[in-house]
Amino acid sequence: MLFGTCDPGGRLPVTVPRSVGQLPIYYGVRPMRAAADAYAGLAASPLYEFGHGLSYTTFRYDNLKVSRRRIKAGETTEVRVDITNTGHRADQEVVQPYLADRQSSVSLPITQLRGFAKVDLCPGQKETVRLTLGPQDMELVDESMRRVVEPGTFEIQIGNSSAKIHLRGTFEVS
Repeated sequence: MLFGTCDPGGRLPVTVPRSVGQLPIYYGVRPMRAAADAYAGLAASPLYEFGHGLSYTTFRYDNLKVSRRRIKAGETTEVRVDITNTGHRADQEVVQPYLADRQSSVSLPITQLRGFAKVDLCPGQKETVRLTLGPQDMELVDESMRRVVEPGTFEIQIGNSSAKIHLRGTFEVS
């Protein structure tokens, strides 16, 4: 790996803090915690974010498409994104979809990982990645401790780590 004969493919399953004052730190922080940290003067960015990984090549994310912009609770929607290897080496990219509920009745993390897809690409090769978001991806536990899908706007964020979001799109649940 040090000489580039093979490419590392690992991703961090945790967030590594910049200082002990950031503890506990994780990618799915709630909005009030983020505001309190900023008020206390703590650095907002970690040393290494959830999903961080290095590579000897580069990738480009294009053409985010949400198949159904309006769905009913209990229905699914498909998200498609084109990934292109823009580097000079064959490599594997880990595409990470994050979902953010913009109008929930209870406090939720700012964003939540909703799966991943690994794509093997040769130099210059492009592939369309398809990800399906179902009711289990949009549900929350309400004040009565029931799992429900609430109506509202959801933002889909596609990236290769929790801090490196390349594309964003929205859809509505009614």
